[in-house]
Amino acid sequence: MALISISENTGDGNGNFMSYVKYDSKAGRAFRADKKDGVTTHVDITNTFKALFDFESVEIGYLRFPAAAAPETVLVPYGQQMPPRPAGEKWKMGIRMHIKLSPTIGGDVRELSSNANAFLRGINIIHDEYLATVAANPGKLPVVVLESTVPITSGNGATKTTNYSPVVKITGWAPRPAEMPLPSSFDGRVQQPGVQRPATNGAVHTPPPPVSTNTMHAPATQETVDDFG
Repeated sequence: MALISISENTGDGNGNFMSYVKYDSKAGRAFRADKKDGVTTHVDITNTFKALFDFESVEIGYLRFPAAAAPETVLVPYGQQMPPRPAGEKWKMGIRMHIKLSPTIGGDVRELSSNANAFLRGINIIHDEYLATVAANPGKLPVVVLESTVPITSGNGATKTTNYSPVVKITGWAPRPAEMPLPSSFDGRVQQPGVQRPATNGAVHTPPPPVSTNTMHAPATQETVDDFG
């Protein structure tokens, strides 16, 4: 039986909520969401983004992000059959996973989730890179940096829109930290590259277009892998 997590927030049922990192595909920017005294502040970490990515914690399914409300999700661990799409509007295929920020941008474990096609395009590409190298790095997680973003244009005329796909790269590997234990539902699913993943308009394996010379999204500053011990 598939383990399906259905919720209207990202809490653990006890009133505890994991802080999150948001990637805004419309702007091509990454933000750390810090909450203090009930007020959430979004700190731009685009040009310094570096984190451990726990691909073994990935959940896939359907998400929607209502305005001024907590996200809603219907998710299963990666490698299991996709859950049925919920009834209602604005449900889109997406992912949720855990990352650990480098000490220079917070150093804590956060949640990263999105249902934006531009975001999923970049994540699918780096996930392929992860699958090709994880076996040579047992017990470790990839150190990922945001190198740049590339524009993805769709539609024509009045309906033309531009979003930005993240260009993320694995720059090294670090031991899994104690605060990121192996998910209890882990079943070797990361070794199954043939399993269905969130699609990006049918172009899951298409490399991103070249970075425009006019792009305003500069490459991230890379730090040393030693940041994660």
